[in-house]
Amino acid sequence: MNKKGIRYLRFSSKGQSNSSIEAQEMYTSRWFETNKVELTDTFIDAGFSAKTFDRPDMNELTAFIAKHYKSCDYLVVSEMDRFSRDAGEAISLIKKLQLKYSVQIVSVTEGITYDYRDSGSFFRTGLSFLLAEDDNIRRANKINSGIYTAKAQEGRFIGAKAPYGYSVDGKGKARKLVINETEAIIVRFIYDSYLTKMPIYMIKSKAIEMGMKLGSKCIIQDMLENPIYSGQQNVKSWRTLPGGIFPAKHEPVIDMLTWQRVQEKLNGKDPKTLTLIRDEFPLRGILLCHCGLTVTGAPSKGRLKWYNYYKCKKSTGHLNVGTIKAHSQLREMLRLMSPSNHYVIALEERSKAALATAMEENKKLIVIHKEELGKVEKKLASVERKWIDDQLTFESYHRNTKDLTQQRIFIKAKIDELNADDKEAYILLYGNIKKLTDMVKIYECANTIEKQELIRMVFDSKLYYQAGSYRTPYIMNIFSHNLLEMKEKKLLILDEKAGSLERTRLGGE
Repeated sequence: MNKKGIRYLRFSSKGQSNSSIEAQEMYTSRWFETNKVELTDTFIDAGFSAKTFDRPDMNELTAFIAKHYKSCDYLVVSEMDRFSRDAGEAISLIKKLQLKYSVQIVSVTEGITYDYRDSGSFFRTGLSFLLAEDDNIRRANKINSGIYTAKAQEGRFIGAKAPYGYSVDGKGKARKLVINETEAIIVRFIYDSYLTKMPIYMIKSKAIEMGMKLGSKCIIQDMLENPIYSGQQNVKSWRTLPGGIFPAKHEPVIDMLTWQRVQEKLNGKDPKTLTLIRDEFPLRGILLCHCGLTVTGAPSKGRLKWYNYYKCKKSTGHLNVGTIKAHSQLREMLRLMSPSNHYVIALEERSKAALATAMEENKKLIVIHKEELGKVEKKLASVERKWIDDQLTFESYHRNTKDLTQQRIFIKAKIDELNADDKEAYILLYGNIKKLTDMVKIYECANTIEKQELIRMVFDSKLYYQAGSYRTPYIMNIFSHNLLEMKEKKLLILDEKAGSLERTRLGGE
């Protein structure tokens, strides 16, 4: 009775040339002819690592043997490392195939027919697998060591694809990230919008409108957490060498201060406090019930149509007011809050003086920060000299360099921010202060996020609604000139017991 066998061919990359498979087919076919063994089936495993047996074609192969082992004598491979690079798992599987199914493994190019009961065969096969695994470990060590050196010590970008907002330029060690300004505008919008409390789902929608292609469901979250945009990058630890966020050589899309503020907000965010933003309910999530809980907004069915209401999460005896009434009262309240032109002119003069004083303080701060920067630069140079002179271990050198580089980036960002304040502050003052005479127009021209931020700022997040009127323990002084009239019209009542709302809110929570 003729012996029968199956063969197993594999290559590790789907993009690899067919020459590897053709060579394996040639060697194994010759073995079948020479040994007069009938080839019954062939399994080809493409694109999966040999580090594990959990591979689709390997699973099919073992299932085939379990079913047809009575008509199968040999499993033929071109060489053992084509079968597996994990010595322990490979020997265990081969032992099982021989003892349970009486199927022997043949390595054609190495001239091994594995026989578990023969000590010489066992030794040669085990050695073959161990050498393959050793080669795999050394290759992985070399790759991982190179990646760590390139990213942690040289600050180079290693990824195959540039992050959104960047393009890749150059090859080899000259390869680097360069800012794609068209995409970078969207990245800066994402960071700025997040700091202005715009919900992530709305940021994503706006970014797509601006031209960003839809990626993963968490694309905005991933971008906000990615240090690459601040001129840094994540580095995995390697053996005893530490991992973490390291300085990179590419130009940042956003400044370090913005990055740090976003991370602080991300780390301190409570998902339970997130509020769905809808234009029909601009006060949802910021207006309070008398109990201290923020109100929600929802439509309610009337006799003929649906009506929108602001409601407290508690039902009986708590806030339930229609948006038409609430918004009408708010607009009239904003009209009465609008300061006169005479007052705004006087405020502008006082603001100029205050701004000039602030600018002088900024100049003093810039001098202080530049002195700090000089000290940090000297420390960095000292660490470099000690490293060159073998006075520091790599761990100490890396730790000191990382800390000092972070300090340098932070101080430079502070200096840039203080330098930018002069121009930006004057533009904001002269371009916007006269608009204060029409608070209704300011409110109605704003988007929902801006409307909410305006209400928070004017009332210090303490505006609540009770007994048909808005109430607050605090209002900015510039808007408090018509409080008596607003009280008479039952629009806004200033709570004389300042602080009572905070106590009520704590009790409500």
